[in-house]
Amino acid sequence: MCNASFGQKDIRKIVLIKNKVGKSFYFDSSNKKHGVNKIYVKYLGNIVTSDKKNLTVLSWERVWGVNRHTTGIIYLFDQKNNYIGKYILGDGKDLPYKVQSNNLVFMNTNKSKCDNKLVTRINFEKGIPPNIFLKCKGESGDIYSFSEED
Repeated sequence: MCNASFGQKDIRKIVLIKNKVGKSFYFDSSNKKHGVNKIYVKYLGNIVTSDKKNLTVLSWERVWGVNRHTTGIIYLFDQKNNYIGKYILGDGKDLPYKVQSNNLVFMNTNKSKCDNKLVTRINFEKGIPPNIFLKCKGESGDIYSFSEED
């Protein structure tokens, strides 16, 4: 655990420098005035596209406020740890479980309203998808768009 009195870029840099696939890092800047502000960052691994671009993937879950809202973000970086972009997800429970065979693997095990046995794989071999669709039940689910804004 780290006391996170610095910003997102600093936190991402710490995790990228550690370079530990599958490792989760915890940062806490909660206080009485603003309530809970906890960040969990996981170094998911690397994806290689068909044009040999190496992408590093981090997942970011923030738990914040008195009601403990959650936000999830998937960050992508190049082989030199330069920021490429992100997918902002509706909930921290939407984050991918792992990287496997150039796919982000999403599971519904923590989502009570979704089919817990359903697994979504998002393939990056042809490059970064402009949108990703995470299945919930049958063919229903959520679409998230890629953004280069930091």
